[in-house]
Amino acid sequence: MGDTRDWLEALYGQSPGYFALTAFSGGKPRLTKWYSTSDLDLADRGIRGTAKRADVYVSMATYAKPPVDERSRGRQSDVLSIPGFWADLDIGEAGHKPAALPHPPTEVAAMSIVESLPEPSMTLMSGGGLQAFWLF
Repeated sequence: MGDTRDWLEALYGQSPGYFALTAFSGGKPRLTKWYSTSDLDLADRGIRGTAKRADVYVSMATYAKPPVDERSRGRQSDVLSIPGFWADLDIGEAGHKPAALPHPPTEVAAMSIVESLPEPSMTLMSGGGLQAFWLF
């Protein structure tokens, strides 16, 4: 799946509620925007536009409602669902905080970690790493 809209549909298409897009710049969260799972086209445009100027993180959980504090990325007590299990493997050291264990140095090395697990439903190269998803 290379298309953002298809990815959103796979994650949230069967789920009610809202999910958060958080833009990071300089390693700090700068903006959090909430989208309804019923308007994935709007979320797709928001992600594509934000990715041009910041690192984008999207919540895996859906929430009953956006929090009152717009900077919040949600509370555990408001979680409605998650689409499955996921892994986020940073590749290399550039742009990443030091880790307790070394990051895989290459995309091939990251894929070798994922290949030792059951086959993921989908994988995504995030720009700085590999994300693997095992959807319910």
